[in-house]
Amino acid sequence: MPSTTEEDRDTDFTSLKLASTAKSIEELDDARIFIFYQFLTEVLLHLPKTDEIKEKFISFCREKTNDNPTQQEILEKFIKNYKSSEAISEYTSTSCLHRLLNRTCRVGNIKDMFRMAFYMTDLYAQLKELHNEQSEWYKEQIDVYRGKVMLMGEFKKLAASIGDLVVTKSFLSTTTKREVAACYSGRGALNPEIVPAILHMKIDTRRNETKPFAYIRYYSKVRADDEVLISIGTVFRVAEKNQTEGIDEFVLVRSDAEETLEREIKDGFHDQMRQDNVLSNVASSADARERIEEVLDTMMSSSARAAKENVSSNDPFSFDA
Repeated sequence: MPSTTEEDRDTDFTSLKLASTAKSIEELDDARIFIFYQFLTEVLLHLPKTDEIKEKFISFCREKTNDNPTQQEILEKFIKNYKSSEAISEYTSTSCLHRLLNRTCRVGNIKDMFRMAFYMTDLYAQLKELHNEQSEWYKEQIDVYRGKVMLMGEFKKLAASIGDLVVTKSFLSTTTKREVAACYSGRGALNPEIVPAILHMKIDTRRNETKPFAYIRYYSKVRADDEVLISIGTVFRVAEKNQTEGIDEFVLVRSDAEETLEREIKDGFHDQMRQDNVLSNVASSADARERIEEVLDTMMSSSARAAKENVSSNDPFSFDA
């Protein structure tokens, strides 16, 4: 599925080229990649919490910090004291957890993403809870910024994507303060292979129901950044590129059109799950199909158990993302 070059490991978005003025997912040239992130995100974020999933997560984190004694020590404290209600706080801490999560998601290795699911589901759940709590006092549009030291290849790809859609490959940390983003942009860098950049994201809050975002300042360990966290799998349209004070600024818009495309995928997901060919349409490898099938079997079993406990839904794939 998604590429795994070094550059892609540090890329926030996958670009989706539009076929003319595409209005539906079928008109996207790169629809398969879009479906991959939407589909896999739906599956991962709704896995039941089991001891097995927790142990796979712990094992994965230990494996990735094996050569770093400092991070190993931080990790062991995290494992001992972690609570689901502290997922966002841990994400903003000095541990390597957020870097490990986002690098794993950006690479798109299904096996590793499943191993991060224990923490990923907690982070998404708390983000969604905050989003619902805060939605009543959102302005009609919020503007957030992300400073980014872009490799030249990533910069050229995004610059060539004006008018196209992009989807976030990981959770994105942003700020309400442009000056804070500028500090993270790498401005003043002399390396010709990198470009100081700011991603300016405009979100229509009246049309944002499928993917959560939230102000996390009072949950963050770096409150001065005035952070807004955006969910993985969120779709934006690249509207324009400007330059201010030596920093290239990309304007990304999330409005009704982008929300509609996401909802179309989600609705289609529920319908296609019952069709025999859905896995071969989405996953390009036998490994991907096998792992997704395993998860779907787990979800169906969990739903069957829930039905016995008089849970109201009769649809084993009825997600409220």
